[in-house]
Amino acid sequence: MPRFKDGIYLEITKGTLGHGKTLSDIEYRNYYLVRQVSPDRVEKYLLNDDLELTGLREKVLLERFEGQYQYQVDLHRRFQELSQRLAPVPDFEPPPEEPASPGLPDTPPAAAPGGKPWWEATRDGAQALLKGKK
Repeated sequence: MPRFKDGIYLEITKGTLGHGKTLSDIEYRNYYLVRQVSPDRVEKYLLNDDLELTGLREKVLLERFEGQYQYQVDLHRRFQELSQRLAPVPDFEPPPEEPASPGLPDTPPAAAPGGKPWWEATRDGAQALLKGKK
C-alpha cells in the first residue's frame, strides 16, 4: 500500500448565501495540514487565512478523506514550517496478525457437588430466587 502524501490540502465547499433577490452562490475554501497517523487514518489540522494553525484537529478515515481534498504542491515549504511545531508522528507498521483464539469447549459445565444443578448449590437454593415462595 503506498503511503499517503502528507501536506497542506484544500477543501472547496459550495453553498448559498442570502435569500430571494440577494441569493448568491459562494465557495468556502478551507486549508488543512494533513498527516497520516496510521495505515487507515489521517489527522487534519484546520488552518486560518494566514495558513497558521487554529488548534482544531480531527482524525478521519483515509478513505473518507481521499477525493474531497486537493493537495497543494506549492505550499510544501509552509507545511514543513508548521510540521516542526507539531509533535512527530510515530512510525506505524501494520499490526501483527494474532493467532485465532480457541473456541469454547464442547463439554457441558461441571455439576455442583452432590450431582445437583449449580443453582441448587447456592446458599438458599433455587426456591429463594422466586418471589413470594419460601
